[in-house]
Amino acid sequence: MIAYFCSDLLWSSRVTGTARGCGIETAPARTAQDLSLSEPDCQLSGLLVELDGSSRPIELIATVRKDENDSRLDSPLRIVAFGPHVDEEMLSRATEAGADQVLTRGTVAKRLAEILTWLDEPAG
Repeated sequence: MIAYFCSDLLWSSRVTGTARGCGIETAPARTAQDLSLSEPDCQLSGLLVELDGSSRPIELIATVRKDENDSRLDSPLRIVAFGPHVDEEMLSRATEAGADQVLTRGTVAKRLAEILTWLDEPAG
């Protein structure tokens, strides 16, 4: 299962629709607490984060990376962040916060099914 943080309704719909077509279960996440990393039955393998220009997505990535140490996950979450290609600072901040991949919106639009499938695979 993967979680997603998308403030744009269009991206949320695109993510859930594509995931459904790939047979991947998804859940929205607005905060790290929504991810339930400390729950014994947590089945989360990945997180897709839209960089919306606010600090919330960066804080989410950083908090998840910090909380993973106390989680019951077998392996670290895979995190993909994406945003506008012109916002180089935000893309850089996502990398610094701990995203495994930081992509432009255009790249995600072209490769969404591939990205979701990668996020759904357990890291190892």
